[in-house]
Amino acid sequence: MAFDIRRVDLGKLNSLTKYPSILTYHALGDKGVLQETVQIPFAGRVIGTEKVDGTNTRLIFCPDGAALVGSREDLLWERRDLIGNPAMGIVEAVKDTVQRLFERLSSHNQIAVYFLEVYGKNIGAAARNYTREGRVGFRLFDVVFIDNFEETLRRRSSCKKCRQRYSDKNSNKP
Repeated sequence: MAFDIRRVDLGKLNSLTKYPSILTYHALGDKGVLQETVQIPFAGRVIGTEKVDGTNTRLIFCPDGAALVGSREDLLWERRDLIGNPAMGIVEAVKDTVQRLFERLSSHNQIAVYFLEVYGKNIGAAARNYTREGRVGFRLFDVVFIDNFEETLRRRSSCKKCRQRYSDKNSNKP
């Protein structure tokens, strides 16, 4: 069966393409306060980089040419305007890039997910430190290619809320 964004359970696609939780070096206590307990002991050389203070974003390129934008938790937009949610200015920041790159980044046999941090303007507590002109930018920080997605997307979800389906406004089809 060929991948078709209109037939895919978007709850499953959303779950399949989320960035995994990552432990912090130090344990977190009440209200996110760092504790002395080390959760991840490193051996050897460690390279640290500054994390941009913005909001997590996913660009999801599907086998049928669908290209979606998601926040950390939700799917926000599809390039053919099949889904739309302007939350946090994420879509506006990456929309032109998605439209320009979807043909090059879509593959007929895999789902490609590009994880970004969108920053600037009013996004994140440090937004004013990135630009005086109120511009928005983004930085790529990870990529995953999902080859064996069919079985995961085909399985029936036990969660009714997770079984949401994309519905075309111009169609009476489920």
